[in-house]
Amino acid sequence: MNIVYIDDSPDLFISRYMAEMSIKSQPVSGVEKIEFNEIIFDDDENFEDLLKNKKVIEANILIVDERLFEEQSERKKFTGLQFRLILKKVYPFKEVIVITQPNNLDTQNRDDIVYKYSGKDGREAATKHYENCLKPAIVKATNNYNESATLIHQLIDSYRQTGDEVPAIFEKMSNSLFDNDYSYQDFRKSDIDKLIKSFNCLERTIHEGLQNK
Repeated sequence: MNIVYIDDSPDLFISRYMAEMSIKSQPVSGVEKIEFNEIIFDDDENFEDLLKNKKVIEANILIVDERLFEEQSERKKFTGLQFRLILKKVYPFKEVIVITQPNNLDTQNRDDIVYKYSGKDGREAATKHYENCLKPAIVKATNNYNESATLIHQLIDSYRQTGDEVPAIFEKMSNSLFDNDYSYQDFRKSDIDKLIKSFNCLERTIHEGLQNK
């Protein structure tokens, strides 16, 4: 399982925890090996650069900082959750875990949002924190990814067993899961710009509604 952590200023405790997880002998949710990589997001880059990044393309699970794009211009500003929606549109089978500061997002009944460790007790306490919240999120994401892979296998096998031609859409889904063959070019920049514009309009509507209460 290939896991990539994306942050403009990586949390040292997350980096250490994930590096240790990747070299442990015991599997996570049936996975024999975890490969861990990091991407340090540069202010000169944008979300399109990330979508085309080789590490992102090869990843099965992405861990993304909620405030990754906070320093970008107001026109391009959006949250980690919104970036996840864009990424899932381009790479539908990738699992995304959002890392956020305590109390920034509601994590109740959510296993795909994890608070960053904010205590002062050092590495041991941070490791315990991520063992309790990040590891279950990774296990859940791994199960989701494996379930998608199993379902696609079953769909394709059902056609092959009867001698029928496998529909192109299923072949394309299989290629994206197992060969990292994505058609990024099929999803135009204008489509992504429309998504961002919709996000910003929705945010303003919600904000104005809260102010009027």
